[in-house]
Amino acid sequence: MLLSPADDLNFHKIILGKDFSKRLKEAEKLAKKNQGDTILGKEFKTAMFSAQRFYHLLKENSVEGNIFNYAKPIQSLKKISQPVLAVFGEEEQYAAIKPEEMLEKLRQAFIHKKSKTGLIEKADHSFHGREKALQALCKKFLTSL
Repeated sequence: MLLSPADDLNFHKIILGKDFSKRLKEAEKLAKKNQGDTILGKEFKTAMFSAQRFYHLLKENSVEGNIFNYAKPIQSLKKISQPVLAVFGEEEQYAAIKPEEMLEKLRQAFIHKKSKTGLIEKADHSFHGREKALQALCKKFLTSL
């Protein structure tokens, strides 16, 4: 089950805009100076990320940063031969593109015919207040297998 598999790379490129490369270089310098555990400030426009986490997630060709890079075809799921459920909240706050568009790209990448996607109404990235709807969707998926 993939719960809110957001596109960290492109989301940060959008929110940081022209400062993305500058911020990435700052995080890289801290990580390379053995200060990778430094928590980044508000100018990085991110949650409580350390410099090392920020750099390794968002650097060019980062495996983790590109697993759900919706700017290109999702290749990682083509290796999963088991059924997959991918779910987003319709109010996903870390979306680089609309949740419906991300779900469509995931559907295109699924190879197992029983793989499914779901969109939870009025739900955010963590499904706050919509946990029962998420639970019901997960249960329905599992019982369908």
